Amino acid sequence: MHKNEILKELLRKKGIGPSGSKHLDLSQTMLLRELLFDSSLEVITQATMLTALLTLEANSEEATLIAHIKEQRLQLPKELQNLLFPTEYEDFVRIIRQVIAGNDLSKKEAYEGVSYLFKEEIPDYLKAVFLEAERLKRETFQENLVFLNSFWEHSTRQNTEIPVLIDICNNYDGWQRIQNYSVFVAQLLAIMGFPTVLHGAVCVAPKFGFTNYTLLKTMGYPSDNSLSEAVAHLNTSGWAYVNNTEFSPEINGFNLIREHMVKRPFIATFEKILHPIHAVDTTYGIVGYTHKKYKMTMSKLVLAHAKTIKSLVIKGEEGSPQLSLDKPTEYALIQDGLIIEKIISPKELGILVPEKPKLDPPTANSIMNTVQQAMEGKNDYVRNKIIYNAMAYCVMLGFEMPRLQEFEAGFDQIPSFTNKG
Repeated sequence: MHKNEILKELLRKKGIGPSGSKHLDLSQTMLLRELLFDSSLEVITQATMLTALLTLEANSEEATLIAHIKEQRLQLPKELQNLLFPTEYEDFVRIIRQVIAGNDLSKKEAYEGVSYLFKEEIPDYLKAVFLEAERLKRETFQENLVFLNSFWEHSTRQNTEIPVLIDICNNYDGWQRIQNYSVFVAQLLAIMGFPTVLHGAVCVAPKFGFTNYTLLKTMGYPSDNSLSEAVAHLNTSGWAYVNNTEFSPEINGFNLIREHMVKRPFIATFEKILHPIHAVDTTYGIVGYTHKKYKMTMSKLVLAHAKTIKSLVIKGEEGSPQLSLDKPTEYALIQDGLIIEKIISPKELGILVPEKPKLDPPTANSIMNTVQQAMEGKNDYVRNKIIYNAMAYCVMLGFEMPRLQEFEAGFDQIPSFTNKG
């Protein structure tokens, strides 16, 4: 295994967060001593690892390593020297060291800190350190709101003349375990008279999961549409996809940093709720979460950000907004200044749950084959799952909606495609 990969493995163990991180033993700290002093390795990963050591509580072996690093600091790569004893970018390092010390930032400090992420003259390793330190400290609500507002300012949006629009906000780093059918849910919603937009990325760390971009590209959809072209497609077809390279190229520019810092930064929380296309009257956001504590964190953030009339925060599959067909789903409805916690299930919508077939991991071919089977009446489980998600979104948002039979007929109108492999 290459030294950079060994360093990443150690970072995966140590650099997760206060509750998930594991202490390094003597053999690992001795190995890390060699890796941190090796100037041939990726400095972003080295700086992120050093940040984790300095931020999280240390055991005796780690404390010994930290003391050695400080004593021998002049032998470190110059970037790590600057992090410990700054001689460049002092203002940014001052903020970073405050976060490493476990201190929350004021609103002004948070805005100053996130602004450095968008400055070309700031080196990537320092941007990674700020992202890592914030994640390990745990961002406060005020910090998160400042960061989200800054991301909003560094992305673009375009209005459409459509009065009401549903925005399905998938995670940009994709899926590894589930087949996600949001492309077909969006098409079904459009057929039923509910215009819907999707957005995402080509491929993003740390998961590097399968994304809608790849699926749509394989299906022949122009997934590299400009923002105005996506709006045109939305106006004519009732649904559209737009890639983040088109509406948030600066944020997309963090991809290399995210790859080398290994763990998921707060960028992943905000990039998916930037709503690149807005309805002239009403935009509804639908976003997923994974861990229980994130339900209220995300709900309060969406409420305070106030860029949608209503939003759903859903405990979906693999962190996506996709509802499971096999069990009830928890969600929060954000509207009129309130956060209302609810549960929904297929049974209450009259949707049957057929026996679940064995589904292959998500790839363009596996999803296209599975949906093609559903279109041919050979996979009622996937058919009903797509119908359920479309209906559930409408019910949760409080729409006056067609009956189940009409959604079933609408599914039969989803355009077919040919899998050319």
